[in-house]
Amino acid sequence: MILICGAAFGTDQALAQSGGLIASVKWGKSLHNVQLSITLTNDNFKVHSPTIVTALTRNSGTNAVEMEVAFPAANFDLLLESATGRVYHVVTPTLARGMLQFVTVNSREERTETIPVTFGEEIEPGNYTLKTIRFLGFKDEQFKVVSNVIKVKITH
Repeated sequence: MILICGAAFGTDQALAQSGGLIASVKWGKSLHNVQLSITLTNDNFKVHSPTIVTALTRNSGTNAVEMEVAFPAANFDLLLESATGRVYHVVTPTLARGMLQFVTVNSREERTETIPVTFGEEIEPGNYTLKTIRFLGFKDEQFKVVSNVIKVKITH
């Protein structure tokens, strides 16, 4: 069994949301047959503007995986990177309280999670890339898996 403590993504597919269809889904590299993708319904944001990042985890392997899902904002490390290489760890103003909760993602299944995000005033206006990192455990080892990259623009 694989234990996912964090996040990663792979091929393309379309993803529907209540706000409409998001462009085709891009995936990060597969690690132990698990991939992670993030999507947004918008790519332009003002400082202090809240949004939801949708994370989709795919299990293409033959083994079931377990994911900790109680606090998506705490499970994912969302990184906003400028063209000059400056990186912001996008922090969600949500405190993680309560018991951990795990779910099983069986072979050939996918799991969608939503991550609330607010872009803070410390972020300079400009063009950025957004990606997420999550940690995956397999056979008593931990691996860092990385999602696809999305281009976003931040304004004041």
